[in-house]
Amino acid sequence: FYPYVDTFTNFIPGTLGLASKLVGSDTYFELAEQLLKAGYSVFGKMPSNLGAEAIRFVRRNVGSDYLQLSAQGRAQVDAYGISLERPYYVLRPELIESLFLMYRMTGKQEYADMVWNIWQGIQRNCRVENGFVGTANVATDAATTGVLNTVDSTESFWFAETLKYTYLTFADHDVINLDQWVFTTEAHPLSRTFAFDGAF
Repeated sequence: FYPYVDTFTNFIPGTLGLASKLVGSDTYFELAEQLLKAGYSVFGKMPSNLGAEAIRFVRRNVGSDYLQLSAQGRAQVDAYGISLERPYYVLRPELIESLFLMYRMTGKQEYADMVWNIWQGIQRNCRVENGFVGTANVATDAATTGVLNTVDSTESFWFAETLKYTYLTFADHDVINLDQWVFTTEAHPLSRTFAFDGAF
């Protein structure tokens, strides 16, 4: 049992969703949606609407898992059902990317709403006078505390991916249509030589 998950894994639902459409697998597409909702649940549980860099699942039926945690970790499990192993958020794009892709593939408004909730969390907790920075603790929300304990840097993926996928979620679906474009791992759109004849 490996109980740790980091936020990087949130790219998997979008990638799996795209692959399942290409091979025509409803089973894998359903799995992609379940993974997406699980990834978002970490963000949705936090007062800030932002997810921690890494979390730890704690098996409630194994007492030693819970007892091995610090007092703070036990309090987090009691409050959120998970321990925040690295409680900071540094403007990462992976969940927003998957939400964007799944929204485009399904048209389900709930996925756009999830992006909007994350965006509101970013606006409240990561916006500073001259731009955006990470927040050191997703378990606090600037709406009640003011912006505290920032991670004073802005990574390039904020501009290249996070902002792009957020924008594209709310743009017209013909803007970088998924039937005609693919994205690199750093969100650079590349025109497809042959248009996909399926239904994204």
